[in-house]
Amino acid sequence: MGLRELALADTAITLESADGGTAAFTLSDNNGHSWSITGIVGDIGFLVDTDGNAVAGRTVWTSFRSDRVTIDGKAREPERGWSFSYTDLTGKKWDLKVLYSEPDRTLGITKIYLVLNLSGS
Repeated sequence: MGLRELALADTAITLESADGGTAAFTLSDNNGHSWSITGIVGDIGFLVDTDGNAVAGRTVWTSFRSDRVTIDGKAREPERGWSFSYTDLTGKKWDLKVLYSEPDRTLGITKIYLVLNLSGS
């Protein structure tokens, strides 16, 4: 087994194992396709920057196996505006939109950055 195959096998544990701190979420495109995926979700709020200045912000991102998003057997990279929803540790459901995607085509992992869906749709 080569390094790429070994890395792909490892993602089944690091990104999809229930023991690894993963989360279930739903990703949907604008054409009615939807995927239930397990991956890592980072949802971090901060009130101060690294210099101690008062700011407010929130960064939400997720990483998952790239081969989990396919249409007609072909992997698809999530696009800006796709919908994303997940439930946080308190039980609150969040609906977000894809801002941009960073695929790692060597390891087969996709990281997407998300923004709150403030449109209500």
